[in-house]
Amino acid sequence: MNDEDRRIFLEALENLPKDIRNAKYDGAPRSRGTARKTRSRSVYDIILDLHGNTRETALARLRNTLLRERGKYRRILIVTGRGNNSADGMGVLRDAVGRFLETEGAAFVREYGFAGPEHGGDGAYDILTV
Repeated sequence: MNDEDRRIFLEALENLPKDIRNAKYDGAPRSRGTARKTRSRSVYDIILDLHGNTRETALARLRNTLLRERGKYRRILIVTGRGNNSADGMGVLRDAVGRFLETEGAAFVREYGFAGPEHGGDGAYDILTV
């Protein structure tokens, strides 16, 4: 996508109504308060989309989700994005979530890794809780 196409696309996004612009996956309005339970067709019990969150907010949402799901043996998809649209091109959320899972999150997680390509690849984590 060239710069002109990108500019037109971003301008079109800005002109969309807020409820449409914030819609995710199944068309439901974006909820910043809780993780969304997925339909049974998904391999994931929960999909937590952290796009657009600050590092602090994203980690708080992740921490709350892991606390709430502790002991339930859930498979969770944590969508962080790759950081392609960040000012410096670095995945701030991806790195922060990875560090969290290695340290504080280790008490909540049996295993984790990047999701498969069909679920976001290295822009998402596939987590199994304890």
